Amino acid sequence: MSNLLREYIRDLLIESVDPKIMSIIDRVEENKWQIKLRYDRVMLIDPIAVKILGNIRWDRPEEYESEGYGPCLGANVIGSSHAPHGFGPLLYDIALESSGTAGLTSDRTSVSSDASGVWDYYMRNRSDVQVIQMDNKKNLLTPSERDNCDQEVSKLDVGTRIKHGWAESSLSKIYKKSGTPVMDELRKRGMLR
Repeated sequence: MSNLLREYIRDLLIESVDPKIMSIIDRVEENKWQIKLRYDRVMLIDPIAVKILGNIRWDRPEEYESEGYGPCLGANVIGSSHAPHGFGPLLYDIALESSGTAGLTSDRTSVSSDASGVWDYYMRNRSDVQVIQMDNKKNLLTPSERDNCDQEVSKLDVGTRIKHGWAESSLSKIYKKSGTPVMDELRKRGMLR
């Protein structure tokens, strides 16, 4: 493969990274921080201070079955998250890419206003992210049991921000992304461990 073709392919990959996420990647690089990815979490770390600055952890279906959430279409469910102000969206994007075809949905018990903002942004502004509606555990939207998922956080969202019902909430959905352009960019820069 010629260098020109490689460069063109690399440019296409970079173009597929949301500009806001790209600017966060630049800030992480400026701070000399790293991203550490594990099968169930992504961490923002300061390797010099040997400190975890941010962390998003998710549960796979076999891990949350006992919680009574429902099948949730087999998506990974956020279990916990924290990040320095402005860096959470990058960690969420990596969690989303890492979830692959299973997809990712919000914590089913509580979601901070900052995290709600990330889910809202995915739902309204990210054409590179597929949004899939889930049902509640009473089959209000579909007869299928497979898409049933606890919607208590979506109902709480209705009480604070949404006017017409829990199904409008960004927290009632699964999010999927094709490919791994963010992780590829981090690997290219030597920032993903």
